[in-house]
Amino acid sequence: MAARASFRGSLRIIQDICISRYSNREASTASQIKIQKPLGFMAARCKAGRNKVREIKPNPKKMMIASKVKDVFDNNEMVAVFQYNDMNTTEWENLRHNLSRSDIKVKVFPNKVTHKALENSIYQEISPLFLCTTCIMYSKEPIVKPLIDAVKKQPKLELLGAKVQNRLLSRTGVRECAKLPPLKELHVNLVQLLQKPASQLNYLLQQNQRLLTQNLFQYVEQEKEEC
Repeated sequence: MAARASFRGSLRIIQDICISRYSNREASTASQIKIQKPLGFMAARCKAGRNKVREIKPNPKKMMIASKVKDVFDNNEMVAVFQYNDMNTTEWENLRHNLSRSDIKVKVFPNKVTHKALENSIYQEISPLFLCTTCIMYSKEPIVKPLIDAVKKQPKLELLGAKVQNRLLSRTGVRECAKLPPLKELHVNLVQLLQKPASQLNYLLQQNQRLLTQNLFQYVEQEKEEC
């Protein structure tokens, strides 16, 4: 009888151990399920957020800068693009002073805003130049030679290209344009060339009149002597 009782007690102990292990396993499985449900819900929400089209509101500051960029390109006959490298405040002040002698101004605009401002315009072909640390120098008149002369004094500036009278020029084209005489001088030379044939014709006509007058005077004198 005692052996049977001990055997039954051992069975109960084994059953209790199995029940506790099973209950612990179920509890851990339930906790995993509870953890996975919120994660899956958050993933679904993130996916829905990615597919949602967000409305981008225009930035007033960027719109104002873009308007200034358009104004510079539209209202100036010369706009040159330069790359600058590690220039300090003193060098910038000296550059502005040298350029102001020829009424040339210098500005630095953000590249992304400049790209957006020149998009779908007649100057969009020059926008690829705005990729690094760039600045623009502009003037109401196409005075390329004074610009090149002023920039030669600053080795940290490199010419990339320019817009001169609605024509886009490469670096070589700008330098060739700088070799040409000023526009006013060309106008004077053109006027002189146009006036030269007229002045020569006028001289010949006057010379012929003088010769004709002299010949007539000699003829009259000869007639008087014969009489």
